[in-house]
Amino acid sequence: MFPILTPHIEIGRTKQVSKIVPCDANVEVNDVVYFFGGEAKKASNSSVDTMPAIGIVEAKITVVSCRVVSQGWTNCPGVVAGKTYYAGAALGTFTDEIPVDPAIRQVIFIAQTNSIILVNIE
Repeated sequence: MFPILTPHIEIGRTKQVSKIVPCDANVEVNDVVYFFGGEAKKASNSSVDTMPAIGIVEAKITVVSCRVVSQGWTNCPGVVAGKTYYAGAALGTFTDEIPVDPAIRQVIFIAQTNSIILVNIE
């Protein structure tokens, strides 16, 4: 069962939907994650076992808890403004290349600037 993510903060007109959840110790900020066994784990578009993604990690709260954003604005340095990003093949990653079969195609966010993203998990 996926955790229910609820609005956390409001930036402009878009509410951020996020939640602090238990996570695997190796999950890091800006990792794309899915939920399994009661915790967030790194997602990969190359396996149905690690998808669908539920969001991107905005912050590590403790070694085994993190804030996951599924909707709204957050920071993510190193992206290219205007590009759409998808869950990547390597665990926890995202890519601006459209995944091709047999990879699972799931949009994670659109870069608004080179460091601000609009997360929109569907």
